[in-house]
Amino acid sequence: MSKKQQKLVNPSCRHVLMGFKCYDLREGGVKQKLAQRRLNMVEGNVNSYAPCLNNQKRLSAMREMDQLIAAIAQVTADQETDKVERKEVAAAKAKERKKKQAEKAAAETKEER
Repeated sequence: MSKKQQKLVNPSCRHVLMGFKCYDLREGGVKQKLAQRRLNMVEGNVNSYAPCLNNQKRLSAMREMDQLIAAIAQVTADQETDKVERKEVAAAKAKERKKKQAEKAAAETKEER
């Protein structure tokens, strides 16, 4: 399966939200007949989504949604960065602890001799 196919099969939250908004624009789905859609698919899609771009209220709602998605992505990226940093610090501490234990064990064996 190609990456393009995976993207189509597994849409992101943003794609789903945009789809719902565009579905709402058309007031409950497509009203045209199937044959007309086949003949005029490109123009039909452009015409059905044009109110989304022409209506200032909907355009601002989409802009707000994009800003929200960007903010959530930033927070998620910051959390991932913090998580990686914490893992690195924990690994360094564990390595230092093992080193100290090895030194302590070596010192104890020298004292026993």
